[in-house]
Formats: sequence, structure tokens, C-alpha cells
Amino acid sequence: MAKLRVLFIDDDAEGVRPARQNLEEETYKCHCVSFPGFQAALADFRPHIAIVDRMEGDAPLHENTGRRVFDEIWQHRFCPVIIYTAFPDDERDDRESHPLVRYVTKGQNLDAFRAAIEELAPHAHAIENAEQHIHGQFAIALRDISSYAATAFDDPAQRLDVVVRQGRRRLAALMDEETMGKLASWEQYIYPPVSKCLMLGDIIRLQNRAHDDPTAFCVILTPSCDLVSEGDRKPKVEQVLVAKCCSPRAGIQKASLGRDKRDKQTEVVRGSLLSQGYFHSIVPFPALKGVIPALMADLKSLRLLPIADVSPAQSGNSNYARVASLDSPFRELVSWAYLQTACRPGLPDRDLDAWSKEIVEACGL
Repeated sequence: MAKLRVLFIDDDAEGVRPARQNLEEETYKCHCVSFPGFQAALADFRPHIAIVDRMEGDAPLHENTGRRVFDEIWQHRFCPVIIYTAFPDDERDDRESHPLVRYVTKGQNLDAFRAAIEELAPHAHAIENAEQHIHGQFAIALRDISSYAATAFDDPAQRLDVVVRQGRRRLAALMDEETMGKLASWEQYIYPPVSKCLMLGDIIRLQNRAHDDPTAFCVILTPSCDLVSEGDRKPKVEQVLVAKCCSPRAGIQKASLGRDKRDKQTEVVRGSLLSQGYFHSIVPFPALKGVIPALMADLKSLRLLPIADVSPAQSGNSNYARVASLDSPFRELVSWAYLQTACRPGLPDRDLDAWSKEIVEACGL
């Protein structure tokens, strides 16, 4: 297993020497920089774990430069972080409660520091392995598409553009093929959303309602191609068709799946609802902790919302904001379920009793 690169960002190199020496063995490669050089070190050293001092300078004139360092790591090249500070009681923001962020107080024995490193090391190795796999697969994707692009285009700039674009698409397909084991139910979500435009299957929420209220959510049913709003393209519609959501209990009742005894409920829900992804007009959606509660969309309970009233980002000023998208093929599942609900052709009244008797007799039953 390759050595983990550990970057110390601290204005007191001597102060972190004991911690650094505690790691300098066959498992870790350590480097220490002061605050002025942290951006170059992040780019060049590419740490697997960053050890960040909170304050620059001596008390009481110290500055919270470590917050700026943390912001840079968080926004541009995230890796597990240990905030190694003599001021552990200073105000923290919500990001610093992230499961890959640890607080360790300077001056304590090194056991707490070492424990934090060892807790984060498996995650750092996993991130490194994933990055190496992505780089390798992208190189293969470029190899496979380049020969065709070279013969299809004479313009070098156009050739390069299509090679990179098709390489990305092929990489996405290759990565989908690498799925290991069963997906957790919430893995159908793309969170935070990636697309700049609203899409079919997007989960939206009333911004003035609690995130744990299922009735505050809706699912977009308008086709994605009608919602494109990039460059010179404008949405083809002025209103967005959405299905209103409800609690799992209400959804089960609407689907008439709640009549069996409790010990059979799991079997019924799994077999009738979850295995095909919908039942009648009800589509279940799993909980995404702290973002989306367990809920169900009712494809017969529809509403038209002005497109200006739905923001692709939660920071928008619209009444509704997108909180998550659906990955493929779950997005297509929503479209299919809606077609099955809304597009059944109307039929005249027929003598079904006589027809059913004909079928039974033909079967010799």
C-alpha cells in the first residue's frame, strides 16, 4: 500500500515536530508548510490528509488564517482534515462537523492525534484508489475514441473537443459498469444536483417548510428537454408539471397495500412496490438523512408551478428549490410510471363478464 501524504499547515514548524515525527515511518510521507505557502503545497504535494492549524501568530493577536485554509480545501480539493489547534473552543461552522474532519487539541499527548490519523487513513486510501481508477479509466476512454475522432474531423480543435467530450461520456458508462454489490436505497439520488437546469425526476421542496415534512416535496414530471435553460436556449414551457408527495403511510393507503397483517407488510411492500419501483400511481423515494425524508409521490396528485417559481439551487429566491436529482435509470423509472398512470387509453364500456367466461372456457378451467 502506498504511503499516505500528510501535509501540516502551521506557522510553528517546531510545535508540530512531535506529531510529525510520530508519523514518519513506512506508512506516511509528511511535509510541513507555513500559511503563505499552503496553496502551492496543496497543488504540488496533493495531500491525502491535511493537518491545519487554526490560528496564525501568537495570542492575543492571532488571526484565524486556518479558516481560509479550510475553505480552500473544502471548495477546491477536499481531503480528510485534522484541525490541530491550541484554541479548540473557538467558534466552529457546520462543515467542521463533517465525518472526515477531526479536532485535536495541541499540547495533549499524541495518542489523540494518532487515533485521528488512523481513523481517517482508510478513507484517504479509498479516495486515492478511486482517483487512480478514474484516471486510468479516462485514459482508456481517450485511447478508444481518439482513433475514430482522428478520421472523422480535420480540424484539430474540433477533434480535441470531441475526444474529451466523448471520453467523459465513455468514462461515465465505464464507471457505471464498475458498481459493486447492492446499492443503498438513497444512492439513487444525485446530491447535491449536478445539472444547472431542472430535470425530470428532480426532487423539489417548498423553501419555507421543514426538510422533514413529506408534504413539502414534489417531483418534477416535465421532460428534461423542455426545461433546458443554458446559453441561448430558453425553457419551452412556462409551467412545470409536478407530482405532490406524501408520507409513506399515506402512500401505502392510497396504493391499498396496507390491508395485510403487520408481519406480511414488509413482504408486500417489497414485492408489490419496491421491486418494480412503483405501484399504481405511487412512487416511493427513500430518505436522504437531513435532506429528504422517506416519502412517496402520487402521480395522480398533480400541480402546475410557474417555472420561475422553481429554483435549480437551494440558494435561490423562488418558493420551491431543487434539493436532489435522480440518477439514471431511476429518472426514467419516474417517467415510465407516469406514462403508465396518465397515458392509459380510454376504452368504452364492454361486457367483461361474457368475455371472462369465454377465456375461462377456452382454458378448460
